[in-house]
Amino acid sequence: MKYFNQNHAALKLVSLAAVCFLQACANDTHSIGIKQIKEGSFVEGLANLKKASSESPATSVFRADYLRERERLSNQLLYEASAFRNQDDLDQAENIYKLVLDNDRENIQAKQGLNDIARLRRHRELIASAKSGWSRGEKDASMRALQSVLLENPNNSEATALVRQFTEEQSGLVAQSGMLPVLGEAYKRPVSLQYRDANLKMILESISRTSGINIIIDREVKNDLKATLFVQKSSVEDTLNLLLMQNQLEKRIINENTVYIYPITAAKTKEQQDLVVRVFQLVNADPKQMQNMLKTVLKVKESFVNEKSNSIIIRDTPEVAALAAKLLSSQDVTEPEIMLEVEVIEIARNTLKEIGLSYPDQITLNVANSAATAATSSAAASAGLSLQALRSVNSSGINVYAGSGGLNLALKLKQQDGDVDILASPKIRVRQREKAKIHIGDRVPIITNTVTPQTTGTALYTGAVQYIEVGIKLDVEPDIHSDGEVGIKTSLEVSSISSTVTDPKTLTTAYQIGTRTASTVLRLKDGETQILAGLLNNTELKGASKVPGLGDIPFFGRLFSSNSQDKRKTEIVLAMTPRIIRNIRQPDADQTTYWSGTDNAVKILPIMSGKTEVIRMDGQGVVTGGGRPLRTPIMPQPMPVPVPADPATPPAAVNLPAPAEQPAPVQVVPEKPAPMVYVPVPMSAPVSVPLLPAGPSTRQQLITDAFRVAPVIKAPPPENNATTEEAPPAAEAQ
Repeated sequence: MKYFNQNHAALKLVSLAAVCFLQACANDTHSIGIKQIKEGSFVEGLANLKKASSESPATSVFRADYLRERERLSNQLLYEASAFRNQDDLDQAENIYKLVLDNDRENIQAKQGLNDIARLRRHRELIASAKSGWSRGEKDASMRALQSVLLENPNNSEATALVRQFTEEQSGLVAQSGMLPVLGEAYKRPVSLQYRDANLKMILESISRTSGINIIIDREVKNDLKATLFVQKSSVEDTLNLLLMQNQLEKRIINENTVYIYPITAAKTKEQQDLVVRVFQLVNADPKQMQNMLKTVLKVKESFVNEKSNSIIIRDTPEVAALAAKLLSSQDVTEPEIMLEVEVIEIARNTLKEIGLSYPDQITLNVANSAATAATSSAAASAGLSLQALRSVNSSGINVYAGSGGLNLALKLKQQDGDVDILASPKIRVRQREKAKIHIGDRVPIITNTVTPQTTGTALYTGAVQYIEVGIKLDVEPDIHSDGEVGIKTSLEVSSISSTVTDPKTLTTAYQIGTRTASTVLRLKDGETQILAGLLNNTELKGASKVPGLGDIPFFGRLFSSNSQDKRKTEIVLAMTPRIIRNIRQPDADQTTYWSGTDNAVKILPIMSGKTEVIRMDGQGVVTGGGRPLRTPIMPQPMPVPVPADPATPPAAVNLPAPAEQPAPVQVVPEKPAPMVYVPVPMSAPVSVPLLPAGPSTRQQLITDAFRVAPVIKAPPPENNATTEEAPPAAEAQ
């Protein structure tokens, strides 16, 4: 047992020595860290402070110093990283954010900074791909890339400038939103179609064969729908939109080469129309007002306002979401502000003059001491003097008094002048149509006593203190106009305590306050100074102290009088100078007017909107136009070909013009082996012939084959009264 106690004591000594050693090491490490931080080696010093805190966790001073210096270093590094980000030096900013996380792994700002840098780099890649894609002619993909950038960062100036530039190049039309599915380049291919009272499904089939776009027709579309259509060099998109508009139909884009067509009914629209959810993060605008605007202008179906995050969430069609984005972008602007420089000057001048001889204004006689004096004291004085006492009074027993000044004659020669200038020149920053108040003066307390009668004893007095503001009070409300002028609604009040009134019963003190107010509405230019003056208060007091009778004698009466004159004049001068800090931002041209469709259907692009690319052919049969060839060659303009008269077996009698020498038709060798040749047939009614394969058949056989595949309709009678049979018009696709 004794041996165990000795070992236990030795173990305690060793532990105590180790603790002392570690504490000494921690003190040295802490001192070194503090010294390094003072010398500017923040990272090394912070590492030593962290080490000292780990070696001696029980020492609260080490822990507090480490946390304080870590926070200070993190804030400094975050400020430097933000500066590098503003200079577009993302690599240096990323290294600083990582350094902050090395010292503080849970720093939220550093993590957010790394995420922002990754997003900025992704945005740069999207912008670069949009530029290159636009130069290659991939306009839709480029516009979608820019829209995706603006969805994440609406303040990206480079993406905004590119969208504006690309929009201007597209004839000033509104660019489609990146949420909208779009068709491929074949959807913009120019075509020419001529149909009269033709079946709608046949026309859609012709468009599908010509453009290569898959068209799926809903089963509820009526089979007997007919349309009349004559278009020249119009895009497939515009032609299809015209057909659908004529027949109360709508389309749904499935993918880049597939369109689904359905009738416009409430059930079908609810079933087929795609809806998107869009979140708009507002910065300056009031979300409730913006919600009312969207409901009024765009008839938004479903919307929700999150006041905590100042955002609006809508659920509607992609077209409505795209228009809502443009509308909110034009309204969510920073409110204008002005710096109002005010100078308030109060000029007070007073002049006091007292000139003349001052005589005693009263004389008092009283009886001197002796018996009469004793009689005048105490109770005897209230009863007066008896005749016996008055009989004993002589000249030596009567005293003469002349008030506090005695029997003195005073000559007054006094003139006093005073000038007081009170200047206040505050500067206040005010937002658009917000009130700003300036008060320079005092708050005077007024005590009001409330008396509560008691059944027994004295009444209970309860006092309440109210404060009245006296001095200079200025209220302004600016209204900043877009032309650089500022309308200011101004109210000025100057008040002061003129006298004090005391209630003899309650001994409550009240104040008589003199007030001068002025209110006006004025309009000034930026930097223009307006002075409001003329708030004058002139007071002139004259007084005279005269000896009755003698003081009224002309000229000599001044020897028996004393005159005083007191003049007081105060004037308030107010000078205001507005300086516009932030004016109303003028909206861009594409934000003032843009397409919104019809009352029944919201569209972001009008029908027949863009400039159709005209495809030409050079002499070598190469398709040109737009700077690049198309996948499928487009046929040249129709050239008349003489057709010999052969009344053997014609399908219909037609009137052909006299044969004329014409150049041979140009044939184009497409990617497919069978070339296509255009063969026109003049008729009394507009008739077009589809493209037919060229082979060993004769020209008449080509015409016969063309009429065999065309829909049969009745043509109007010719003008030359020749008998004609039914001639069917056909489709011409180019």
